[in-house]
Amino acid sequence: MPHHIQDLEIHAGNDLVLPVTVTADGTSAGERVDLTGTTKIVWAVSRRDVDGFIRLITKELGDGITLTDSGEGVFEITLSASETLNLHGPYLHEARVTDADGHKSTVLSGNLTVHKTILTVNE
Repeated sequence: MPHHIQDLEIHAGNDLVLPVTVTADGTSAGERVDLTGTTKIVWAVSRRDVDGFIRLITKELGDGITLTDSGEGVFEITLSASETLNLHGPYLHEARVTDADGHKSTVLSGNLTVHKTILTVNE
């Protein structure tokens, strides 16, 4: 499964529901990959550091990731406002799928920019 590069921008304190469609060629027009039997999906947000990467958020299948249409290769990643509230600046994100045969594939990666906000999470 080739991966799709997707850069994202959000404001701190916002919720995010990110739909992901896995395709055979990594493009939005490609043939969709059947994710039936998928055993694991992990999505992470990290910040670059002089020693490598510092992981700030991790989502997994059943805990922030939902297979919404496995036959059509679609899953959703959900972030809450409280998870993004104290973030600002540039980050990296990446998702990996482990299929029914145990094969691991990075299916999504890119930059995540979180903009500061002047509003509180309760506004």
